[in-house]
Amino acid sequence: RNPDTQLVFDIDLALKQTDENPVFYLQYTHARCSKLLRDGGQAHKQLQAARLALLDSTLEAAVLQRLIDFPQAVETAAEELAPHQIALYLKALASEFNSYYNETRILVEDAPSRLARLALVAAVAQVLHNGLSLLGVSAPEQM
Repeated sequence: RNPDTQLVFDIDLALKQTDENPVFYLQYTHARCSKLLRDGGQAHKQLQAARLALLDSTLEAAVLQRLIDFPQAVETAAEELAPHQIALYLKALASEFNSYYNETRILVEDAPSRLARLALVAAVAQVLHNGLSLLGVSAPEQM
């Protein structure tokens, strides 16, 4: 939260393991990405060779744009001494990724499409991990 707003800490919400709890939501999204990457069985080097031009849906474009915005979000948060901005960014990324995940099969038969989608998943996982790390929160690979 913005430091200028009043904080009401809800212990019940903090203990919930549902999408209502923002920390759980982010950790769960990271674990989901990790599982997709394990199930996809692609080595990091293979993901680097993915043809990202195949990511041409509106949902994929939204996730890609959000990923592009990460360095600026971190820089702004640092300049303004506002770590809550990183949390807000991560929540938006997780929301866009989960919308994509719910609408799109990632592990498809078509190898180039599967590789491109897994590369996108790997990028989301990395940004979630980096952002959570900046906030001092773990990014579990399984939940």
